[in-house]
Amino acid sequence: MVAVERTAVVQSSAKLRNELDSNDGDSMTNGYDEFRKQKHHIDMSRGKPSPEQLSLSAGMLSVLSAGDFRAADGTDCRNYGVLQGLPEARTLGADFT
Repeated sequence: MVAVERTAVVQSSAKLRNELDSNDGDSMTNGYDEFRKQKHHIDMSRGKPSPEQLSLSAGMLSVLSAGDFRAADGTDCRNYGVLQGLPEARTLGADFT
């Protein structure tokens, strides 16, 4: 099965190489122009969440009030960089150790 797929890839690659090497680049240009005329709307980006996935986290955006961003020990959670981790997170993780 793999040998068959590899053969198909090699043949396609060779065909493309022959088209590129030929003096008749018009066939590729015409093919590209025809493709563009079809007005495809293709989003090639990756990792975009769907609206439903975005809605899952909507509640998290309103759960904190304007000044509610400090941990129990006073650590500013907006600039998290404490080596030991937040006390609340350590307490949660203590049950797993």
